[in-house]
Amino acid sequence: MVDLIFMIMKPQRNNFCKFWTTLLILCTLDQTTKYLARTQCFGQCAFPITILENWIYFVPSFNTGAAWGMFSKNARALGMLGCLALVAIFLARKRLELFTNQYVFGAICGGIIGNIIDRLVFGCVTDFIDVNLQVYRWPTFNVADSAICIGVIYYAIKTHFKSTNNCQ
Repeated sequence: MVDLIFMIMKPQRNNFCKFWTTLLILCTLDQTTKYLARTQCFGQCAFPITILENWIYFVPSFNTGAAWGMFSKNARALGMLGCLALVAIFLARKRLELFTNQYVFGAICGGIIGNIIDRLVFGCVTDFIDVNLQVYRWPTFNVADSAICIGVIYYAIKTHFKSTNNCQ
Protein backbone atom coordinates (compact mmCIF):
# COMPACT_ATOMS: atom_id res chain seq x y z
CA MET A 1 0.00 0.00 0.00
CA VAL A 2 2.78 2.42 0.95
CA ASP A 3 4.61 1.55 -2.29
CA LEU A 4 1.47 2.39 -4.26
CA ILE A 5 1.21 5.80 -2.59
CA PHE A 6 4.87 6.60 -3.31
CA MET A 7 4.48 5.35 -6.88
CA ILE A 8 1.51 7.69 -7.42
CA MET A 9 3.27 10.66 -5.79
CA LYS A 10 6.77 9.99 -7.17
CA PRO A 11 6.57 12.15 -10.32
CA GLN A 12 5.46 15.12 -8.20
CA ARG A 13 7.27 14.42 -4.93
CA ASN A 14 9.99 17.05 -5.45
CA ASN A 15 7.41 19.66 -6.42
CA PHE A 16 5.84 19.57 -2.97
CA CYS A 17 8.91 20.34 -0.83
CA LYS A 18 7.63 23.80 0.18
CA PHE A 19 4.23 22.33 1.04
CA TRP A 20 5.66 19.61 3.32
CA THR A 21 8.19 21.98 4.92
CA THR A 22 5.51 24.56 5.72
CA LEU A 23 3.14 21.87 7.01
CA LEU A 24 5.78 20.33 9.30
CA ILE A 25 7.03 23.69 10.63
CA LEU A 26 3.55 24.98 11.45
CA CYS A 27 2.31 21.70 12.90
CA THR A 28 5.43 21.45 15.08
CA LEU A 29 5.19 25.10 16.18
CA ASP A 30 1.50 24.61 16.97
CA GLN A 31 2.03 21.46 19.02
CA THR A 32 5.04 22.95 20.84
CA THR A 33 3.19 26.12 21.85
CA LYS A 34 0.13 24.11 22.94
CA TYR A 35 2.36 21.80 24.97
CA LEU A 36 3.91 24.81 26.71
CA ALA A 37 0.46 26.28 27.38
CA ARG A 38 -0.77 22.99 28.87
CA THR A 39 2.29 22.06 30.94
CA GLN A 40 4.39 25.08 31.82
CA CYS A 41 1.78 27.53 33.00
CA PHE A 42 -1.13 25.71 34.58
CA GLY A 43 -0.66 26.09 38.31
CA GLN A 44 2.62 27.96 37.87
CA CYS A 45 1.67 31.28 36.28
CA ALA A 46 -0.72 34.07 37.14
CA PHE A 47 -3.23 34.55 34.33
CA PRO A 48 -3.61 36.36 32.14
CA ILE A 49 -0.01 36.88 31.05
CA THR A 50 0.21 40.24 29.31
CA ILE A 51 1.99 40.19 25.97
CA LEU A 52 0.92 43.64 24.71
CA GLU A 53 -0.84 45.76 27.36
CA ASN A 54 -4.60 46.09 26.77
CA TRP A 55 -4.38 44.11 23.50
CA ILE A 56 -2.84 40.63 23.61
CA TYR A 57 -2.78 38.15 26.48
CA PHE A 58 -1.66 34.58 27.03
CA VAL A 59 -4.64 32.71 28.54
CA PRO A 60 -4.72 28.90 28.08
CA SER A 61 -8.18 27.45 27.56
CA PHE A 62 -9.70 24.29 26.16
CA ASN A 63 -12.17 24.34 23.28
CA THR A 64 -14.25 21.26 22.51
CA GLY A 65 -15.88 23.01 19.55
CA ALA A 66 -14.77 24.81 16.41
CA ALA A 67 -14.29 28.55 15.90
CA TRP A 68 -16.00 30.65 18.59
CA GLY A 69 -16.89 27.42 20.41
CA MET A 70 -19.43 26.38 17.78
CA PHE A 71 -20.35 22.67 17.76
CA SER A 72 -19.06 22.17 21.31
CA LYS A 73 -18.81 18.59 22.53
CA ASN A 74 -18.30 17.29 18.97
CA ALA A 75 -14.52 16.80 18.97
CA ARG A 76 -14.67 13.52 17.03
CA ALA A 77 -17.03 14.93 14.38
CA LEU A 78 -14.81 18.00 14.00
CA GLY A 79 -11.76 15.72 13.75
CA MET A 80 -13.49 13.78 10.96
CA LEU A 81 -14.37 17.05 9.21
CA GLY A 82 -10.70 18.02 9.39
CA CYS A 83 -9.73 14.66 7.88
CA LEU A 84 -12.23 15.20 5.06
CA ALA A 85 -10.70 18.63 4.41
CA LEU A 86 -7.25 17.02 4.17
CA VAL A 87 -8.59 14.43 1.70
CA ALA A 88 -10.18 17.21 -0.39
CA ILE A 89 -6.88 19.12 -0.48
CA PHE A 90 -5.05 15.93 -1.44
CA LEU A 91 -7.50 15.32 -4.30
CA ALA A 92 -7.07 18.92 -5.48
CA ARG A 93 -3.28 18.77 -5.16
CA LYS A 94 -2.77 19.76 -8.80
CA ARG A 95 -3.21 23.36 -7.62
CA LEU A 96 -0.14 22.90 -5.40
CA GLU A 97 2.14 23.10 -8.39
CA LEU A 98 2.00 26.89 -8.13
CA PHE A 99 4.77 28.21 -5.91
CA THR A 100 2.68 30.25 -3.43
CA ASN A 101 -0.05 27.61 -3.16
CA GLN A 102 2.45 25.23 -1.60
CA TYR A 103 2.97 27.61 1.32
CA VAL A 104 -0.75 28.41 1.59
CA PHE A 105 -1.96 24.81 1.60
CA GLY A 106 0.98 23.74 3.76
CA ALA A 107 -0.17 26.29 6.36
CA ILE A 108 -3.81 25.19 6.11
CA CYS A 109 -2.95 21.47 6.36
CA GLY A 110 -0.44 22.06 9.16
CA GLY A 111 -3.14 23.89 11.13
CA ILE A 112 -5.76 21.24 10.44
CA ILE A 113 -3.40 18.45 11.52
CA GLY A 114 -2.36 20.39 14.64
CA ASN A 115 -5.98 20.70 15.76
CA ILE A 116 -6.81 17.10 14.80
CA ILE A 117 -3.95 15.89 17.01
CA ASP A 118 -5.41 17.82 19.96
CA ARG A 119 -8.93 16.51 19.31
CA LEU A 120 -7.75 12.90 19.09
CA VAL A 121 -5.35 13.01 22.04
CA PHE A 122 -7.14 15.37 24.46
CA GLY A 123 -10.73 15.53 23.17
CA CYS A 124 -10.39 19.31 22.83
CA VAL A 125 -8.15 21.95 21.31
CA THR A 126 -5.77 23.99 23.47
CA ASP A 127 -6.17 27.71 22.76
CA PHE A 128 -4.02 30.37 24.42
CA ILE A 129 -3.83 33.61 22.41
CA ASP A 130 -6.37 36.15 23.66
CA VAL A 131 -6.80 39.37 21.64
CA ASN A 132 -8.77 42.30 23.02
CA LEU A 133 -9.68 44.83 20.32
CA GLN A 134 -11.11 47.24 22.94
CA VAL A 135 -14.59 47.15 21.36
CA TYR A 136 -14.54 43.38 20.86
CA ARG A 137 -12.75 40.56 22.65
CA TRP A 138 -11.69 38.03 20.02
CA PRO A 139 -12.20 34.36 20.99
CA THR A 140 -9.03 32.69 22.26
CA PHE A 141 -7.11 30.89 19.49
CA ASN A 142 -3.81 29.12 18.74
CA VAL A 143 -1.10 28.85 16.08
CA ALA A 144 -3.07 26.24 14.09
CA ASP A 145 -6.15 28.48 13.95
CA SER A 146 -3.97 31.36 12.74
CA ALA A 147 -2.35 29.23 10.03
CA ILE A 148 -5.72 28.01 8.77
CA CYS A 149 -7.28 31.49 8.73
CA ILE A 150 -4.33 33.21 7.10
CA GLY A 151 -4.07 30.45 4.47
CA VAL A 152 -7.79 30.47 3.65
CA ILE A 153 -7.99 34.28 3.52
CA TYR A 154 -4.88 34.52 1.33
CA TYR A 155 -6.16 31.84 -1.05
CA ALA A 156 -9.63 33.42 -1.23
CA ILE A 157 -8.20 36.87 -2.03
CA LYS A 158 -5.77 35.41 -4.56
CA THR A 159 -8.54 33.40 -6.23
CA HIS A 160 -10.86 36.42 -6.29
CA PHE A 161 -8.30 38.66 -7.97
CA LYS A 162 -7.34 35.91 -10.40
CA SER A 163 -10.98 35.44 -11.42
CA THR A 164 -11.49 39.23 -11.59
CA ASN A 165 -8.48 39.58 -13.91
CA ASN A 166 -9.76 36.75 -16.13
CA CYS A 167 -13.10 38.53 -16.56
CA GLN A 168 -11.53 41.70 -17.96
